[in-house]
Amino acid sequence: MANYVDSLCNNTLANTMTSIAPINISFLADYPDFFAFALVLLITILLAVGVSESTKINNVFTALNMITVVVVVIAGAMKSKYLISSISIDFKIMFLS
Repeated sequence: MANYVDSLCNNTLANTMTSIAPINISFLADYPDFFAFALVLLITILLAVGVSESTKINNVFTALNMITVVVVVIAGAMKSKYLISSISIDFKIMFLS
């Protein structure tokens, strides 16, 4: 991406850095690319912040899901009390003892 931006600017960054700080090692680039380093650093920071925000939102939704489960269990328990108390005594003796 840094090369694309530099090519849009007529390779000004590459030519300037090659004349100021050339690197004459065969397996390295011709010049230190500080713009690429800054882009990688910026993307890393954005990803770290995104993970932190994602974790916070995930915790909120987990709490909402647990509240929903508790409400459903309580509502079911209240409904089941009503059903068991309305069953006849003979049925209770036969099946619940």
